Amino acid sequence: MADNLPISTDRDALGRFGPGNGGRVPGSRNKVSSAAMQAVKDMSSEALAALRIRIQAGDMQAIAFCLDRILPKGRTVELFSTDPLAISDAVANGDLTTAEAKDLAAALAKLRDLAELDDLKTRIDELERAVAK
Repeated sequence: MADNLPISTDRDALGRFGPGNGGRVPGSRNKVSSAAMQAVKDMSSEALAALRIRIQAGDMQAIAFCLDRILPKGRTVELFSTDPLAISDAVANGDLTTAEAKDLAAALAKLRDLAELDDLKTRIDELERAVAK
């Protein structure tokens, strides 16, 4: 359908497409990006082999490169309770930074909100069943 429309290839002084030409068809892929991605895919086994050789030779930059992509960002902290007092104790003891405690509190608040929503949904379903009888 869009193939039958006349398309202007002219651009204005700011480099914007002219009337009747919105650029690529929605959903079409950039040919240059696709070609570059295919080139990367074609050399991936060679790149992995070269990386493996550098790691085995003890190249610290190669090791750091891999670890930066494998390990999670930040650090892993093991807590035995999600109780607010346990979290504040962990901060007081230096086991947890204040930023980590803040992130943990935000995550716990989101989980609590989700649990409350689930509870409300269950209660609404029960009320709807009761009204339907």
